Amino acid sequence: MPVNTGINTPSLQTKMQPSASSFFGTVEVFNCGNLTERIQTNQMSSATQMSKSASSFPADQQDQWSRGSQQQSTTGSSGATGVRRQSSGGGDSWSRGKELPQPPPERPGRGGGRGAGGRGGRHDDERYDQGPPLLEGPVKPIERTSNRWRPTKDTSVLAATEKKVKGILNKMTKTNYERLSQQICDITIPSNDVLSMIINRVFEKAIDEPSFGDTYADLCVRLSKSVNPDSFLHFMEEKKGDDTISHRWSSNIGTSDSEIFGPFRSEAECLDAAFLEDTEALRPINRGDIELTLVKPMIIDGIFIKIMKQTQVDEDKEALPNFFAVFFPVEDAEACGQQLSEPFETEDLCRKDARKMNSSKRCLLNKCEDEFKKQDIYVDWKREKKVYEAKKASLTEAECNEIQEVLEMKRIKIKKQMLGNIRFIGELFKKRLIKASIMHECILSLMKLQKAANGGLEQAEDDEMDEEDHEALCQLFNTVGEEIDRNSKDRQIELYFDRIEVLSNDNALTSRSRFMYKDLIELRLNGWQARRKQETAKTLDEIRKDAAREEYLTQQQQQQQQQQQGREPFRSSDRREPTNRPGFVDTRNVDPRKNSGGQAIPRGQQVGRQNLPTPESSKRFAQAKNAVQPDGFTQILVRGPNALPASSLRPTPLEPKISSPKALDTDKLKSRITGIRAEFLNDQQNEAELLASVDGLSGTPGLEAKLVLLNCEWALECKAPERQGVIKMLLILLKSEKILPEHFESAFSELIEFIDDMTVDIPKVYDVMGELLGELLSFNALSLSSVCTECAKIPLEENRAELIQKIMKYAEKANGPNACASCFRANEGALITLLGPEKWGSIKPY
Repeated sequence: MPVNTGINTPSLQTKMQPSASSFFGTVEVFNCGNLTERIQTNQMSSATQMSKSASSFPADQQDQWSRGSQQQSTTGSSGATGVRRQSSGGGDSWSRGKELPQPPPERPGRGGGRGAGGRGGRHDDERYDQGPPLLEGPVKPIERTSNRWRPTKDTSVLAATEKKVKGILNKMTKTNYERLSQQICDITIPSNDVLSMIINRVFEKAIDEPSFGDTYADLCVRLSKSVNPDSFLHFMEEKKGDDTISHRWSSNIGTSDSEIFGPFRSEAECLDAAFLEDTEALRPINRGDIELTLVKPMIIDGIFIKIMKQTQVDEDKEALPNFFAVFFPVEDAEACGQQLSEPFETEDLCRKDARKMNSSKRCLLNKCEDEFKKQDIYVDWKREKKVYEAKKASLTEAECNEIQEVLEMKRIKIKKQMLGNIRFIGELFKKRLIKASIMHECILSLMKLQKAANGGLEQAEDDEMDEEDHEALCQLFNTVGEEIDRNSKDRQIELYFDRIEVLSNDNALTSRSRFMYKDLIELRLNGWQARRKQETAKTLDEIRKDAAREEYLTQQQQQQQQQQQGREPFRSSDRREPTNRPGFVDTRNVDPRKNSGGQAIPRGQQVGRQNLPTPESSKRFAQAKNAVQPDGFTQILVRGPNALPASSLRPTPLEPKISSPKALDTDKLKSRITGIRAEFLNDQQNEAELLASVDGLSGTPGLEAKLVLLNCEWALECKAPERQGVIKMLLILLKSEKILPEHFESAFSELIEFIDDMTVDIPKVYDVMGELLGELLSFNALSLSSVCTECAKIPLEENRAELIQKIMKYAEKANGPNACASCFRANEGALITLLGPEKWGSIKPY
């Protein structure tokens, strides 16, 4: 069946004309120049497409779609009812080639409530234009409501920085302090909020880890020196209607607002937009990925205005609007998250106050003061315990034990943080970040004392110390007592300890508090030298140093014990049986008195006065009894006529047995050498300890060559200052003859042979190797002829020449050009053999 595509265009325009919004969406007013023509064109094309698509259906589907059906439209929001349509079996009303039927006249206000493009909203422009006006009478002016739009503070930068700071602090130790502290100092600080966040995170770590208090105090010192508040401070003028000008500062003006106004073509347009009467009509836009830079902030007639400019990417876009603004009343600054200072009369006063209030030291002191002045640190814990006590009867025993354990852990944590806070404040005082006057105020606050009119101290009214105050006071004096005692000019510390003396004898206190005060008094009497060394954080080098020292002392003790065991002391059996010792007479059953015949009288036998010894013999016996021998023993035995001389009676000491250090396997030897090197690099002036540590390895065969090899291998990959330290250590060992030149030759024989393989991991290996060899050649640790012999193992001639050039460079740097030329001239034959006369002639320094 042929399809008739003829369409009556006027009728189509009248009956099927959709509104502009159904085809094009919402049409802006400034884009409607040829709107009528475009709508008509699209209507024609749409009608043609509809006709063509209808002919493509099968016959049965064509009948189905041409058959009239009863359709009931829904009731719209306006209350109008749709039109009921009927058709007889032939479907004449929808026959092709005929004019579409006219709909019945619509009453005003019809449209089904579904918009201009919905069902029931089809009407011609004339009828639409003739409708009643939407608003009648005067329009009520727009009022500013309490929930009006305000710019929201962007916290994405703060969150990202906080995550980075936490990651650095969690990895910080004494060993990597220098590197990680520099990373924190290098963080860009765009506002005082970021600076305060960094200070708070450092403070929290310090009180959670009291043993690292000095480390975090050093970090605060470093921050106070590196942070410049001028990098995030902004100053602005505040102009009022009466032409008065004041000055304000802000520490958190940024360009990362999530919503902004614009774009505008100039700063003047930004100002005009800020002072429109119907500011509610201006709608902010999402900033998205727009990169902005701050032009200027200002305050005019109570309105804060921040003008920003888009960062230009293409010079061709210079003419496009690229200014944006954020503005709001000054009274809304706090709600918007914008910090503004009080107004100042002059700019100098404003700048002085801004720098004072935004220094890192001020942020740190504010945090310390807030933590120190907490009235009751257990207030939350007491509340939780009260809740637990209220419902304890309804809980099982297991639940009660679990809650009690949680409460106890919280109590311990709170107390630990309190003591950590006190200790950290003391560490800051020792670093000169807190003044002595502030420290005295802290002490008076803990002791609940106040200065009296006569210059002394008196008890504060209605204020008594609790258990935490006693412990905190002792902790504070343990940390800063020596510093205060040494620098106190008015001897106020004497008044403190007079009070402490009273508290140490106060029976109303717990025994624990009294003994803490007694220990504190004893500590001061001992010159603030604690009986037990307080544990602090240590570097890995310090730990290795302590371990090596303990091992060295253990070996010394073992050697002393072996030496003592090598002697032959008098055994207990010798004392019980003195007859076993040569030259001694058993007098246990012999009375020291003798008869007239010179014979000894048995004990217990009565003798007459005639048998008593004469006064001369008694005197001689007493002298003999009290005589002290050179060996320290008292001679109490009587010699017989055949007794041996006194010198032969002393025991002959044996030679002490001195054990040599045990041989170490490869892994232990590497570990010990690494520890010795780290210990020396940490304290390069302690040569005696270096030599003693090397002596402790003397039992290992081939120690000297391995010592040189392992240290030189490490020096190839370390930094320049550490490499110089290794060279210094090796030269000290060379000077003390712990290692010899042949040990250097043995070590470098292996290093030079595989130098080409090292270039993969150490790109500058030739330069570093030349530095090592040049320094060692300057101090005669190696001979140039032996170096030339080892360099012959390098396959390529240009590589051999490069190494020789590097050696000459550092040898000249160490000893000067004349000494270098003399050394190489003396070994010119070996160099010509190595490089050839032509190559050597091109690089020789003379």
